[in-house]
Amino acid sequence: GVCIMTTAFLHFFFLASFCWVLTEAWQSYMAVTGKVRTRLIRKRFLCLGWGLPALVVAISMGFTKTKGYGTPLYCWLSLEGGLLYAFVGPAAAVVLVNMVIGILVFNKLVSRDGILDKKLKHRAGYDSTSLLVPVFLLHF
Repeated sequence: GVCIMTTAFLHFFFLASFCWVLTEAWQSYMAVTGKVRTRLIRKRFLCLGWGLPALVVAISMGFTKTKGYGTPLYCWLSLEGGLLYAFVGPAAAVVLVNMVIGILVFNKLVSRDGILDKKLKHRAGYDSTSLLVPVFLLHF
């Protein structure tokens, strides 16, 4: 019982870590594009950061009836039966989405008309005299 609960908590918190990284990427994209609505977004971030991992763990525990949550040797998802993909699949999807968002943010930052608002330029770390050279690069 202790190993099953440990595995379930590990599964949940590792997925939550990936999902919170996804919310950070989403927030970066919104900051660069200037589409920030704090109240509505905060609820979505909470649902994504805590709700999605809870849903994945609940579904995988429900389908397997906790079989595969822990083995006699270790307290982690069993390699038999494909339960490990309940972690690897969502984690890989989050990494892929983060890469796409990262590319979009990078393209927005380096484009000529990427950041038009002066406050957003300053928040993103760009010098007011140059649109393409970030401030942190000027210090080197």
